[in-house]
Amino acid sequence: MQDVKLKLILENISERSMCVIIENELYIKRYERVPMAGIRLISDNERYVSFEVPKDRLEELNIIGVLRAHMMIEDMTHMC
Repeated sequence: MQDVKLKLILENISERSMCVIIENELYIKRYERVPMAGIRLISDNERYVSFEVPKDRLEELNIIGVLRAHMMIEDMTHMC
């Protein structure tokens, strides 16, 4: 049942980034299915590693949201 639920969620997310909790850590990653193995969580920021979640550990993955937009905040204190 968990595999079906996760599959439906991932099909609806498309190419967006998702916010997940695994092992009590919060991540914002894009995902890629790895056939018969699980999923790969991909970091767009090269400071953070991408990693795979094996199929037998997908139940530990808690998807809490989908990233719809992002904004960049610049430090403008030097302009005053």
